[in-house]
Amino acid sequence: MFTLTRATAALLLAVLALVLTGAYRALDPEFRASGMLEVIVALSAGWIGWAMLGPRIDRRVVMGIWATMQALVVAAIVAMAVLGVAQVFRRGYDMEYDGVEEAVLGFFAILQEFVTPMWDAGFLTQAALGSALVGLIVVAAFRWFEGRRKG
Repeated sequence: MFTLTRATAALLLAVLALVLTGAYRALDPEFRASGMLEVIVALSAGWIGWAMLGPRIDRRVVMGIWATMQALVVAAIVAMAVLGVAQVFRRGYDMEYDGVEEAVLGFFAILQEFVTPMWDAGFLTQAALGSALVGLIVVAAFRWFEGRRKG
């Protein structure tokens, strides 16, 4: 069901993911997944914001911040999985794998390559603060939307 809270959560989580994508690219200048990195990250974050974050938002501020942090992690996992599968297919097409087993192991190696730069303290701080800010804004928006609806 369409709600303004879901739309707000989807939009703000996608914007946060795009900001963090820029910070990620700064950490790993040799990173080349595809020219569609920002699109994939924004779409996955928007989808997770709509499907997971939006329905979990209510008047509780701490729960809203916690739900936003969880949604950001899930959006990152979804985006890395999509990018990892794309890389496996690209490498498989270039005949870099001898079989299915190597391709599966290659997928997990690619995920490890994606995750390693994210352990930077500055990146994690930016993700945590951004999640807290988005969580506060979405909870405030929910309260405002509910006040207008009921009032």
